[in-house]
Amino acid sequence: RKKKVSQKHVHGIDDVYLAIDSEEGVEVLWNEIMLQTSLHDNPTVVRELNDVFDHLQTLTHPNIVKFYKYWNKISPTTEKPEKIVFITEYMYSGSLKQFLKKA
Repeated sequence: RKKKVSQKHVHGIDDVYLAIDSEEGVEVLWNEIMLQTSLHDNPTVVRELNDVFDHLQTLTHPNIVKFYKYWNKISPTTEKPEKIVFITEYMYSGSLKQFLKKA
């Protein structure tokens, strides 16, 4: 199951979907970032972006949203990365400040 959600205040994220992790049975966010042509044509930039996402997967802290997984979506026409898709923990309604008060 996947449902598009509004993330108006997150710059750089093109599409976000509320989804169910079928293995864990929890709600997660499926995020998509479109890569501009100048980025996906440059293998060094793509490698650097992948390094950042690799690092995000290693972060574990109770006050940081869990970053689960990512992959490059390859364009069938150019055979180059056109999007980066990544899965994060879903934070329920309210602000981070409200969430931390409850925790």
